[in-house]
Amino acid sequence: MGLHAPQINVPYCQILFSDDTLTEFMREAELAPISFTHCNRWSRAQFRALFASFADRLETVSYAEDGAYQHLDLVERYAPIFRARTGEFDNLTCSAIRVLFKNR
Repeated sequence: MGLHAPQINVPYCQILFSDDTLTEFMREAELAPISFTHCNRWSRAQFRALFASFADRLETVSYAEDGAYQHLDLVERYAPIFRARTGEFDNLTCSAIRVLFKNR
């Protein structure tokens, strides 16, 4: 679901709403503010490129991308918003990337 704000129970809230809207919601609800500095906003492709950039120094021991498909009805319902704010569908269906490297 992307955003590290368990107080907001809306899947993909970081895509559907601006940072300002989310900040205002948290303030009005008297909830702890979201630390957007801890939200990397990286795509799957960016993580893959990062890992590949270290391929000469690190050997991949294991790699897994966990799928998350339970909220695709929301993606379908608001497809134009998701299409405009995410470059790839893959970015909406990954709940975690687990990777283990060892030095070469």
